[in-house]
Amino acid sequence: MASFLYTEDNDDWIVLGRGSSTSRFWATLLSGYGGFTPGYGVHFRGQNTTVGTFVCPAEPVGFGHYNNGLFMYTHYGNNALLTGSPGWDDGWRDKFRRTSCIRSASEAMLLTDSKVKNTFENSHSSYTALRHMNRANFLLYDGHCVTWHIDEFLNRPNLPASGSYRAWRVGFDSTCGVKATN
Repeated sequence: MASFLYTEDNDDWIVLGRGSSTSRFWATLLSGYGGFTPGYGVHFRGQNTTVGTFVCPAEPVGFGHYNNGLFMYTHYGNNALLTGSPGWDDGWRDKFRRTSCIRSASEAMLLTDSKVKNTFENSHSSYTALRHMNRANFLLYDGHCVTWHIDEFLNRPNLPASGSYRAWRVGFDSTCGVKATN
């Protein structure tokens, strides 16, 4: 719901994976943390406070600095191929997108459980945390959540015929969007 409210307030743009800096990433934009947006009903209390919407109850490791073995941002990673992130030059993650790029909202993955402690992005199977009986929760763009084993996610129907990050590119036109710049 927060993502839809953000999109409505921002001329149909999908919430940015990361804006001009790591202090402007999807969780801060959705929560209003740092004052970049008014917030959309979700809670994020910063990188050192393990409370709020983006804490997975099944993850025992809290927030703090990743050099101390803690999660630097959240327990979830956004699909950077969908949401965009400046600094990449791969033709997918380097694009910000409007909802007109969505082809199937019930298939486009927005967030998933992450095991990587130093990023808020998840665009690789090795980043995905299997915290729920050897499965991960995936939030799809239409707002519903599914729990898949990583092989179920990687081999689901409607995958692009070829290319890298195939499972992350389902449900939206990965060539659609504008160059993500700092």
